[in-house]
Amino acid sequence: MVLPGIEGYFGVKANHVPIIAQLKPGLVELHDGADVSKFFVSGGFAFVHPNSVTDICAVEAASLDQFDAAAVKVALQQAQTGGGSDDFDAAVNRAATEVFSALDAALEAK
Repeated sequence: MVLPGIEGYFGVKANHVPIIAQLKPGLVELHDGADVSKFFVSGGFAFVHPNSVTDICAVEAASLDQFDAAAVKVALQQAQTGGGSDDFDAAVNRAATEVFSALDAALEAK
């Protein structure tokens, strides 16, 4: 398993040390032998238990094939150019830009 930690991507293998890690928007890769399943998470937390079982707590998570790359690019453009009349709007646009940038990059690498 590969997870998008806020300090960078990290892997979880058998006998991994127990940790709690904050996740940034990015790609979660689940490896089962040669098979790899890819999911996008908008952020959240990963809880790695002493037996290497990992729980992921995320507000949003979906497989990459559920996204329309063109729609993501439009949403990213709107977030980047969306002005904010106040601090709240500006914060919303920064968060949306971060999420849609990460999603766009994940779709491009697919």
